[in-house]
Amino acid sequence: MWKYDSVRKLAIDNDTIEILKKGYEKYISNQKQKNYIHIFVNDNGVINRTSIKDEGETEIDLISVRDDGSLVTSNTSLHTTKVIKEELGITDFTFHSLRHTHCTELFEHEADIKFVQKRMGHKNIQETLNTYAHRTKKQEDVYSAVLDTMFTQNKKDDTSECVILKVNTT
Repeated sequence: MWKYDSVRKLAIDNDTIEILKKGYEKYISNQKQKNYIHIFVNDNGVINRTSIKDEGETEIDLISVRDDGSLVTSNTSLHTTKVIKEELGITDFTFHSLRHTHCTELFEHEADIKFVQKRMGHKNIQETLNTYAHRTKKQEDVYSAVLDTMFTQNKKDDTSECVILKVNTT
């Protein structure tokens, strides 16, 4: 089920393309194995995981399958999340948090706001800014440097004094 009736094309880097190509080659090779589980779907969207094609069904190629063709379910993600939390000690981790991280990283690398909004698939730019974009220490350092430079430049041009205050908002 989709949140919105929308489709978008996403740019990906060359390293990811190479990883996907290798994964696809392995997938094609695995399909030739005797015990490979082929998955079919009927006109109503009902999935058949028996490897026996019924009348009117079409074989589908899914991305999230194991080497034997069986589906990777949401339970796999839950297990992986549990391992990450326990072994790395990141207690507030969810797979959805990777979406927030991606958005924040894009802004940290000075991606244009409209590009980020489109990539995230948000209809409203406020969703991108208010929910997904998080300030990082690196960004705060950059902004502090901008202010320092701005006020230093003003001080050279003007004889008036300028005081920079650090405000604790917590």
